Amino acid sequence: MSDEIRDVATITFTGPRFDDAGMDLDMLSELLTYRKVLIETAKELWRRENRGRRVPKGYVESIRLKIYSIEAGSVAVPIKRVIAHHDWWSAAALQDADEIDDATLLIDETIAAVAEERPIPERMPRRALRLLATFGKNLREGESIKTQSIRSAAPATLTYEMRPRFAQPFAPASTGSREELREMPSVFIEKTPTVIRDAPLAKTAAKLRRTDDDDFDGETDDDSVHSLLQSLIDLGASLPPEEWDRLPKDLASNLDHYLYGSSSEDE
Repeated sequence: MSDEIRDVATITFTGPRFDDAGMDLDMLSELLTYRKVLIETAKELWRRENRGRRVPKGYVESIRLKIYSIEAGSVAVPIKRVIAHHDWWSAAALQDADEIDDATLLIDETIAAVAEERPIPERMPRRALRLLATFGKNLREGESIKTQSIRSAAPATLTYEMRPRFAQPFAPASTGSREELREMPSVFIEKTPTVIRDAPLAKTAAKLRRTDDDDFDGETDDDSVHSLLQSLIDLGASLPPEEWDRLPKDLASNLDHYLYGSSSEDE
């Protein structure tokens, strides 16, 4: 039985450089970045669907994405997926939709949210979001990349000008007042994950990461930090106001001092 070829998404490059329907070679790296984002997103969606289990051995290798043509309309690159019928993967993959399809749709939704300055979808894995922040790095002024999942009704557009917005969720944690700390649980519930960068607890959670991005082993990602934060948030939400009043006024600015005994900023 022959392999199945399935449509996944279309990546379209627009701008003066692409008016001749040709693609500069430096833009090939953008397709590789899209693949990385897609795989990281799909892996996390698989783990969530399977109660946190590790992805099976060979999972990543089974995701075969190919390009068979480059179409006009600026430069449109249809991404296809090859499913081998003899693979262990094929039984699940031959369903109407799976986490690969869900991942392409979630990428579109995330780009659209950033474009419209809306909160990033909570389902978007933090590791994948970090990779997505590097998507479009070869764009120039007046250029854009459009992504459209086979399940999306319209493409999502990433422009040269909007790329800095992707870095905002990873900005340094701000210092907060005692009142800000008291209000933190409701703020997180309403706006997670885009304001994680603003939470004083983010500084603590970052210290508990087992590995940085360069040493990423495929199983530890920023969602572990998100889970820790959510646990702390749930705990904080259960505390009565008088307990929050007992917190030091300089807790946010001197967190290391209170947690680890290091020198405070006033010393």
